[in-house]
Amino acid sequence: MKHTKIFLMALSIIATLIACNAKPGERTRFVNETYPLEIYVKSFLDNHKDFNTNDITRENANSEFEKQILDTLKNDNLLKGLPVRLERIGKTKGSYIAQFRSWIHPSGFEFKSPIDDVYFDIVGTIPDSLATKISDNEYYVIDGSFISKLNSIEEIEVLLGKNTSAYTNTISIQTDNIWEEKVEVNIGILFFDIISIEPFLGRKTIEEKY
Repeated sequence: MKHTKIFLMALSIIATLIACNAKPGERTRFVNETYPLEIYVKSFLDNHKDFNTNDITRENANSEFEKQILDTLKNDNLLKGLPVRLERIGKTKGSYIAQFRSWIHPSGFEFKSPIDDVYFDIVGTIPDSLATKISDNEYYVIDGSFISKLNSIEEIEVLLGKNTSAYTNTISIQTDNIWEEKVEVNIGILFFDIISIEPFLGRKTIEEKY
């Protein structure tokens, strides 16, 4: 009984401290993080509500979308946090090169609305220390610097020194074929200088005020 009273008193003190530190009317909750690309796509669609009106509006929107994606990648890693699967790894001219793809997902993974799916391949130089530590078909989160967009599978194969495949070399945004309220996002084939590769452990849970 004595221990129970002490435990209840401790809970009461903690609750009081939380209440004292919170601003009037302010609450906190734990939510799944939103990835930078999800934020970017939602903002783009909010500013281009009529992008899917006809062929002209789609062409104009996609032209602007590609320019903005490539410009943003020069300064910020829009793909940060997204799970990618190791597809190929090779060594060319003394450097290790790896290919990661986004279009096969970990079990249960979904993008937040309005994104239905995102398709891209990343090819990049990786540190020698990581070359023997990453595994085929495992999912990772990578970080690094965007160098350029690649325009063909042949360019990937030259870098890797072996045959491979890729989903698409185009950058575009389009209405999903099944769910009209959602979009499919293509980001093409991107060449990166990869500086870190970490196992994908799912979305992080973060605290937010509301």
